[in-house]
Amino acid sequence: MRGWAIDAESVENTSEMYRKILNDPLKFPDEMGKDARNLITRLLSRDPENRLGSNGAEEIKKHPFFKSSMSLFLFLFLVVLPPLTPILPHV
Repeated sequence: MRGWAIDAESVENTSEMYRKILNDPLKFPDEMGKDARNLITRLLSRDPENRLGSNGAEEIKKHPFFKSSMSLFLFLFLVVLPPLTPILPHV
């Protein structure tokens, strides 16, 4: 997932920027996965009672984004050994 922000050139003043934050729909890059989009959308829900995490951090931890990311992390870093282990001299 990569960072994204409001396009500063399309916002002429502070009140316009706040209006966009409060009212405009979220826009995501095409390459962003559905779990990442869903996570961000639910974290940024404008209704605090429907916002992901409003019932505690466990709710966020159980989101599919973290399950799929953790599986990939475990596979890449804990299960797959590197093809070459460098031999470092004692320092």
